[in-house]
This record gives sequence, structure tokens and C-alpha cells, in this order.
Amino acid sequence: MAQTLVPISAALLQGTVHCNEDKSGLHPWRFPPERLVLINNDGFSKAARAGAGVRLRFHTDASALTLHYEGHGEDQRFDLVAAGEILQKAKGSQSEVAFSLEGGEMTYEIWLPPKGDVTLKTLELTDANTFSIPSDPRPRWITYGSSITQSAGATSPALTWPAIVARENNLHLTCLGFSGQCHLDPAVAEVIATTPADVVTLKIGININNQGSLNLRTFRPAMAHLVERVRRSHPSIPIGLVTSIHAPGREKQPNQHDILLEDYRNEVRAVHGILQGWGDAQLHLFEGPDLLGPDHTDHFPDGLHPNGLGYQLLGDAFSKTVMKPLLQSIKA
Repeated sequence: MAQTLVPISAALLQGTVHCNEDKSGLHPWRFPPERLVLINNDGFSKAARAGAGVRLRFHTDASALTLHYEGHGEDQRFDLVAAGEILQKAKGSQSEVAFSLEGGEMTYEIWLPPKGDVTLKTLELTDANTFSIPSDPRPRWITYGSSITQSAGATSPALTWPAIVARENNLHLTCLGFSGQCHLDPAVAEVIATTPADVVTLKIGININNQGSLNLRTFRPAMAHLVERVRRSHPSIPIGLVTSIHAPGREKQPNQHDILLEDYRNEVRAVHGILQGWGDAQLHLFEGPDLLGPDHTDHFPDGLHPNGLGYQLLGDAFSKTVMKPLLQSIKA
């Protein structure tokens, strides 16, 4: 069997905002590392290195492949996807993960661990006559949110709820879900605004409520700034505002500012109403509890984060209730 080694380059990756390379390999980032000083939080830096929604995408007729990498942390789950379908799930060994292929030319994606931090080295192909990086005409979708959007608790990388939505709707995903770190940071607004996008969704509230990072005086202007900054760079695309999904352990628990999660939902509704009233017809509002609500309490084992099935239910509901109308508005 003939083996071909392909060095991992940034051109092979999707779902990243930045990549940097050194002698150890290629490091994917979902936030520009040089701008981390503007946020100054180790938790954010750790979340930005995680591979949520990041995947290698390539076209080949190889009979098998092995991804060589250096794993950091315990999460070594990888998924092999083609035409939106999960072909194989595999657990890596901290240094490599292998897949057998069906044969014939096909465009494949290898989805990286949503929690793990990996340094990518080479892609080893078996009996490959062809290998290329295909063009990608799919609509580009950016979604911003918390650990629920990062979806580290999903059963596999392509079963995070954003991955489900992307696969079901044939989208080019950039997932800006940062565990514990969705606080309307201006630096994140700048990244969303300056990244190519055909549709943007902003699922806001739970981290701000839990940590009390913004009160009712500061939340509304920060939320409005995020939307207006994104809108200035993306003047005609649909933007979906999504209130927090149900949080059975937090709904009736006021935070340190004596604010309830429902109060933050009301502020998201208010920002939507104001900006839409000022003429932003492509700003849309969706209710998180309609996607995963009180009827799904059994899928919140810690009272906050969905379990694996919960993430799948959330992805299916988001696809139908949020993404379908947003994509339809592009065509209108």
C-alpha cells in the first residue's frame, strides 16, 4: 500500500478564525490570539483553542487516512463526515486517529474535538491517486454563544448542535461558542463583523446571567453595540437573535444583581424591537425555550447544559425554527 503524507495547512481547515504554525505543527484558533489581550481571561483563551466546529475538508480517492496530531487534554473524539452524513466516529490516541474510506473520489471532513485542543501535523493517505482542497460554495454561517454553543458535552464533534444545523442545511460553519465566556466582548463583535458571513446567529444571556457580568444598565447597550457593529459590516444578511434556552436550575434564581434569566431575555427582545423598528428588517428574534424548554427538563443533567440527546434535539429544533426562515430570507 502506498502512503502519502500531506502537511496540514490553514487552507485545509474550516471553522477557524486564525491559524499559527511552529515546529510542533499547526494550531487552530477560533479567535485571533494576538487580540486575547483585549479580553485578558485565561478561560476565554482556553475556549478559543478548542476545536468546536473546526474541521479539515479535502477531496481524495484514498482507501484510508490517518490524521497525525498532538492532543492536549482528554477529549480525543473525531468524526469523519461526507455529504453532511457522519460516516465514522473515532477516538484518537493523543497522537493519531485513523479512518477507513469507502473508496472512490469524495469530499471528506474530519471534525475536531469540541473541547480538546489539538496541534495538527500531517494527513497520511493510503493508496491515494487524487488529493485536493475543493472550493466551497455553501453559505457561511457564524454563530456566537456560550458553552451550550461550544457543546463540549455532545456525543461527538459532528453532533454538537451547530454542527447538526450546518450539516442539515449545507452550511459553512464558524462556531464562536466559548464556554463560560459569552459576555458581549467588543473584541468578539469585531471578529464577527470582519469575518465573511451570509447569516449570523447570536444566542445570548446565560453566561451574563450566571456570572453577573452585565446588569440591566449595561446589557442593553452592549447587546445593541454587538448587533449594530455586525450590521455595519454585513448590511444585508439575516441576523438571528436567540434568547437563552430553558435552564431548569437557573430560571427562578436571581443573580447578584437581583436579575432573572427572563429579564435578560426581555432585554434581547427589547434590542430586537428597537433596531427592527429603526428599519432593520433582516434582524430576527427567536425564543430559546421554544427550542429546548421546560418539556425537556430530563435532558439537563446539571440543570444548565443539555446532555448528548439534548444537543441533538436542540440542533434539530434550531434547524427548523431558526435556520430555515433565516435562509429563506436570503433567497427572498
